[in-house]
Amino acid sequence: MQVRLLKYSDKRFISLTDCLNGVSERFTVESLHKLRLTIKKLYALVGILRYNEEVPVLKNELNIIDQVYIKSGFLRDNQVKIELLNKYQDSIGEEVDCIVKRLKIDNKKYKGNVRLKIKKINQFDLVLLNQRIDNTIEALSDSSIENILHKKANELFDQMSLIIKNNPNEKALHRIRIKMKELIYTLSIINKGGGVSSFDLTIITYLKKVQLRIGEWHDLKVLIDDVNSLKGESTNLIKAIEFDEQTKLKIVLDELNRFEEMYLKGKKNGKLGLPIF
Repeated sequence: MQVRLLKYSDKRFISLTDCLNGVSERFTVESLHKLRLTIKKLYALVGILRYNEEVPVLKNELNIIDQVYIKSGFLRDNQVKIELLNKYQDSIGEEVDCIVKRLKIDNKKYKGNVRLKIKKINQFDLVLLNQRIDNTIEALSDSSIENILHKKANELFDQMSLIIKNNPNEKALHRIRIKMKELIYTLSIINKGGGVSSFDLTIITYLKKVQLRIGEWHDLKVLIDDVNSLKGESTNLIKAIEFDEQTKLKIVLDELNRFEEMYLKGKKNGKLGLPIF
């Protein structure tokens, strides 16, 4: 398990370097998505290690990466909004054109901000951070790593279950998605470690599907808020987006209810208490 986690750590930093170069050169939707996904996986790794009380906090070392993640988020949100709005082009028309034009103007500013943050990253600092994380992993035994991973997974399952029970609102649904992504990364590490910890990949496949659906709903919800800021100038567009948002919200809530039912059935089944599908 230690070897597996070391490979996971090194792979994250190699990917981070490649993605930083790719974004600063192209700023495509795909390159930006890969960058943010890589940073999320790195965050998940640090989160896993923090479950050991002896692991030092890496707040200062991660600060510059945090800044890239935050600034790239504004650009990513705009890119997603433009993609969504293009789907309403045929049915809505001029209202869409005006908003897309404004978003594209904002993109120029966001790209500049992301580029500045990337330039501040020293490659040597990334190497040092990679080494520090690897040193932390090497100080842990296979059994302690496995215990940390299982504790992390179980807590994430329980936290999501609790949120679902309390009829999640918009912010709560977003928290569920964040925890679900973190759980996917954790379970992937556990499963690839092999041995008695391995399990059927059905659960990971299902979690990926659910978090994606939550994301699709959330993107529409954010788009509605943005269009509403135009003070009623896009009435037809708002109605169209709201219809799609409510449709996706129902799908999300149905999926979460199913997850909760399956989780309760499988809670006593196995070391991880994986849901039974």
